Order: sequence, then C-alpha cells, then structure tokens
Amino acid sequence: MDISRQFVRQKNPCADGFRWFMRHFQEGSDYQPLLDALVAAGRISDASWLMDQFGPTKAVLEVDALEADAVVFAGSLLARGPIDVDTVLRIGGSLRAESGIPVGRTLQVGEDLWAAGNVRSLGCLQVEGDVRADWNMLVEERLDCGGDLRVGWDVEVGTDCAIGGQTTVGGDVAVGATLKCQGNLRVRGALKVGGSVWSAQGIEVNQGIDVSEHLEASWGIVSGKSIVALSLSSPTPAGVINQ
Repeated sequence: MDISRQFVRQKNPCADGFRWFMRHFQEGSDYQPLLDALVAAGRISDASWLMDQFGPTKAVLEVDALEADAVVFAGSLLARGPIDVDTVLRIGGSLRAESGIPVGRTLQVGEDLWAAGNVRSLGCLQVEGDVRADWNMLVEERLDCGGDLRVGWDVEVGTDCAIGGQTTVGGDVAVGATLKCQGNLRVRGALKVGGSVWSAQGIEVNQGIDVSEHLEASWGIVSGKSIVALSLSSPTPAGVINQ
C-alpha cells in the first residue's frame, strides 16, 4: 500500500506527526516501512494511529524469536521462539507464539491470539478475536477479548475484564473490577472479583465464588463451594447450587 502525503492529510493527522512525515517521507511510503520508521523513531502512538486509519494487511511474518522495545506490524505474526517486547506489541492480524508472550505495556491483536506459554501484559490486553493461553494470563490493567477466552491455568486482571464469547479457565480467576462475559463462564478453580460479575449465559465455578458487588447470570449459577456476593440475580433460586 502506497501512502502519499495527500492520503495522510485526508485522515486529519496531528500537526507534529504530519510534519515528521513530510520531513522523512515527502514522496510517500509503503505502509509497513512507514510503521517501522515511526516505531524506530519512538513515535509509537503515531504508528498506532496510522494502523487505526489503514487497518490490517494479509502479510505474514515468521520469526524464530522476537525481542524489541516496541513492535507495530499490520499483518499476522508467527513466533517459533520467545517473544519479549518492552512496551507495545500491536499486531493487525493474528498472533501465534509457540512460547510465552511478555509485554511491558500494551498488547493489542486485531484477530486471534494463541500462546503455548504464559501471556503477560503490564498494561492493557485487547484482542478482537479469540484468545488462547496454554499457561497463565496476567493483565495488570484492562482485558478486552472479542471472542472466546481459553486459559489453561490462572487468570489475573487488574481492572475490568470483558469477554465477547465463551470463557473457560483451568485454574483461578481474579479480576480487580467488573467482569462481563457474553457466553458461559466456566472456572475450574475459584472466582474472585472486586466489582460485579455478569454472564449472558451461565456461571459454573468449581472452587467457590467471591464477588464484592452484584453477581448475575441469565441461565443460572453453580458453585462447588460457597457463593459470596453483595447481591445476586439468576432465573430461579434453584439456579444457584452449592455443591
């Protein structure tokens, strides 16, 4: 994709960003080389803005390992080895890692995310599609998953957590604020939430539920141990079962 100055100007960029573009790419540039140049110059927010304007590509990048301060790639990424990104990792397509994914600040994926190890974001995690982590998932700020969430071990989210599909977790789930799930919420360990919990379908937890505010499920709630909540809503009283 060829990006000309007229093309960029039509998107109403900030004045500082457009001046930088004119200094370095007066004759225009291809899409990904421009993203790479912005990242190399430390202009991560400008690279993210550019991707917001022009969207993902069908390009696929395969690497043995990835270590960088920041990465903004418009296509899909396959990493056969370790990924270690200090600040921002943004992928326009899908992200597949045959190991863990530690990111120092923000992890954003335009399609599906799969990791054979842990997923750790010390900022926010935003994925438009499905998320699968075979080990643990740690998100210090907000987690937004547009599709299904499947995690082999524990999940810890510092603030809000929103899941657009089904949720299946093999260990414990701890959420600092609100948890919303558009599908079933299944947790083999314990569920502890600092705000409210809402599921569009059912909630099934093996090791007990501890919710600081309101607990609600449209189909019913089942807990293998105690249920603690400030208030509770389910279709019928029989929908809540302490096994």
